[in-house]
Amino acid sequence: MQLTQFQSTNCPSYALLEWLMTAGIDCSVMRINDLNNGERQLVATRTIHAGEKLLTLPRSHLMSVGLARQSDIGEKLAQAGGKEGHALLSAYLLQENNRENSFWAPYLEMLPTHFNHIPLFYSTDMLSQLQGSPVIEMILMRRFTLEQDYHRLRELPEMKDVTLVQYMWARTAINSRCFTLNGEVVLAPLLDMANHMSSPNSLWQQNKEKNALVLVSQDNIAAGEEITVSYGRKSNRRLFASYGFVHDDSRFNSARITVSLDVADPLIAEKMALMEIENYALDIDIGPGEPEGFLKALMFLRISTSKCLQSELACYQKPRTKLDEILVLQAFLQTCQQMLALYDSNEVTQVPHRGGQNIADCKKFLAQEKQTLKHYVSFVSTALTFLTHGKRIDYIQQELETRYQRDLLALFEEQQIDNVSRY
Repeated sequence: MQLTQFQSTNCPSYALLEWLMTAGIDCSVMRINDLNNGERQLVATRTIHAGEKLLTLPRSHLMSVGLARQSDIGEKLAQAGGKEGHALLSAYLLQENNRENSFWAPYLEMLPTHFNHIPLFYSTDMLSQLQGSPVIEMILMRRFTLEQDYHRLRELPEMKDVTLVQYMWARTAINSRCFTLNGEVVLAPLLDMANHMSSPNSLWQQNKEKNALVLVSQDNIAAGEEITVSYGRKSNRRLFASYGFVHDDSRFNSARITVSLDVADPLIAEKMALMEIENYALDIDIGPGEPEGFLKALMFLRISTSKCLQSELACYQKPRTKLDEILVLQAFLQTCQQMLALYDSNEVTQVPHRGGQNIADCKKFLAQEKQTLKHYVSFVSTALTFLTHGKRIDYIQQELETRYQRDLLALFEEQQIDNVSRY
């Protein structure tokens, strides 16, 4: 492969590709494209046919948790109690980033210098753009967890000069770019520059026999077209919190609600034991992007509102009686309405002077959360109308909800048969 795409041999992209090629890793079908917003993308250098292998990264060029664990810093951190994979890999990444003539230097030079577009790094003013959303609690809890890990790392003399921001950078680099190979977390040079698409034209795979990661095209890709992969089926909530972007497609929308048991309920201990939970309140993500959340919330509320507890969890997976289900749906409706009220009462008027794209992302994310909650308010109101007045449920094109509609229709027909049998 001739690196004719570069005007200078001093640029980091050239150094990375040369590093890989020197090791016999063929990456001739792609080039690295620098975008105006500081992001990068992989672009096809020629026409690619579906099923072609685009890149094979052997274990020797994967920065892994195993490698970090065997390093001097990894062994010392493990002895200090830091045995979690991402924490070990972060320490190794930071050490190598400061090491002169590190083997990984060509790769480390290509890592983003900051992650200011990811909510974990938002300023207080920027976080205020998310007021009303439970995602703020998720972000703050993540910061708290990383701070605890950071203080453990700082106990090592080699890491005493590492700042919290540097540590958060390393953890975010791993969290937003890692892959798995044979159950182990790894960083994959060049492969990690492939951007996410819900319908990607390429797929990364594990070659367990060769102990390598392989990128394979799923579709025909034209020369100059971006090479994309999927980061997995993640809801917009997860994408926003971890990567700082959201899909425009409403199929990935989600919102978080909190359902809880009545602390004065004499059956609260039995109900918590049945659901195998340690807290009387439970956060649940609902929406198309979290396909099981809606049914999970309904099951919780069936148990929560139950006056006579059944011993099997399966008893609460479907509606039990019309009256019981009305109570459940009313509780669900009230929860969604309370969540919507939080958004409406916390409209932000003060806007930070900088961070235009982040503000736009926040507004898009909040709009999708509210859209999800309003959707469920409408759907559950329709279901309540059906149960109380016998009017047929409007069809909603979503697999999860049509499953629930079938359960309600079966319950309604069963009640009708019971009523007829009494006469």
